[in-house]
Amino acid sequence: RLDGVDIFNPNHFNIPGTAGGPVSIINNKYLSNSDFFTGAFPAEFGNSIAGAFDLYTRNGNNQKHEFSGQFGFLGTELLAEGPLSKNHQSSYLVSYRYSTLALFSALGIDIGTDAVPHYQDGFFKLNFPMKNNTNLSFYGLGGTSSVDIMISNQIKPTRNIYGQNDRDQYFTSKLGLLASSLTKSYSEKTFAKLTLCFQNEDQIAHHELVYRHLNITNNDSTFAVDSLVPVMNYLFAESKLSVAWYVNHKISSHVVLKAGVNADNYFFNFVDSLLNKDTTSTNYYQWQNRWKANESALLLQPYIQFKFKITDALTINAGLHSMLFTLNNSISPIEPRLGLKYEFADRQNFSLAVGLHSQIQNTYLYFYHQNDSLNQPLPMSNHDIGLTKSFHAVGSYSLWLSDNVQLISELYYQYLYNIPVDTFSSSF
Repeated sequence: RLDGVDIFNPNHFNIPGTAGGPVSIINNKYLSNSDFFTGAFPAEFGNSIAGAFDLYTRNGNNQKHEFSGQFGFLGTELLAEGPLSKNHQSSYLVSYRYSTLALFSALGIDIGTDAVPHYQDGFFKLNFPMKNNTNLSFYGLGGTSSVDIMISNQIKPTRNIYGQNDRDQYFTSKLGLLASSLTKSYSEKTFAKLTLCFQNEDQIAHHELVYRHLNITNNDSTFAVDSLVPVMNYLFAESKLSVAWYVNHKISSHVVLKAGVNADNYFFNFVDSLLNKDTTSTNYYQWQNRWKANESALLLQPYIQFKFKITDALTINAGLHSMLFTLNNSISPIEPRLGLKYEFADRQNFSLAVGLHSQIQNTYLYFYHQNDSLNQPLPMSNHDIGLTKSFHAVGSYSLWLSDNVQLISELYYQYLYNIPVDTFSSSF
């Protein structure tokens, strides 16, 4: 998640149902301190059965203008930051990056493959400190990537290490995010933060079967294309309007309360067509829709957590998280989380945490359907799949060997249940 809001897959060339990609859209040059939780994370984190990467962006320099550039394998990039008004301490930060491999290809440099990855991404943040202990910021993140794996352009047999050898493949992915965040301190003990965010991601693919023959002349073999037949198209578009709010209150010197809610309203537009052979004929093909959905749903996640400082050495974190997904009214009413940390005097500490967690499915899975023998869509059998659940237990030991070297050892246990599985072999 980014600045307190759960975000879509922030990677170039991401395909539906995955969480990774070869190049991240997010650039570490505009990140601030971030946390990575490997399990049994606090109550404020939800909709995850594995881990949580809690990313925060930094503000630009509000004292002087700074500029930087970098030329590297992952991209050619520029960054600028500086004050908008020194009197009001407001600032800006802007970053842009473009694929270096695409630049090489445009210059005619052989990069070892005809499937040249094209991608670019950008980020901006405007920060405005205001009166009455209030801070307002606006930020945006976006990236687009595409790659074309062309078999029809080959004039000689060529080994293709990326795609299939019988088709041209065109693939594009996009991500865009705009957000505004308002932070206000009401007293020395209480502050609150409200974030509004709209984001969208698209994955677009088109495949064409390549029919060709081999010409053999003068002991030399070359390809000649007979025809190109479209065989697959899909557009998976998903948007989300998010509201994240929390209040942090220091009840006493030993007890801190944090309570809030994360609400995500999803908008789904999944369209997929596949050219299939009709089982009633030996040579007749027709298009089949495996996805054709245009729906919306709300994911609601309230939480409350307490931090108890029992002694100077012992701290306990306890909380409750709840989750409701209105697409099929899946609910996890109570997810308890508990963690303790004991700090020894000689720069050692021991931590123990347990928690119950749940997660919705990859959203495109809910809308998949098959066709009957007349190529008519059957009911979406996946629509009512509930939440996948997980119990976590984590124990860790930490030792500071010096001011700059820390040794951490962790024992992790996870029990997964309510897992949807297939009743037959398939690509899922």
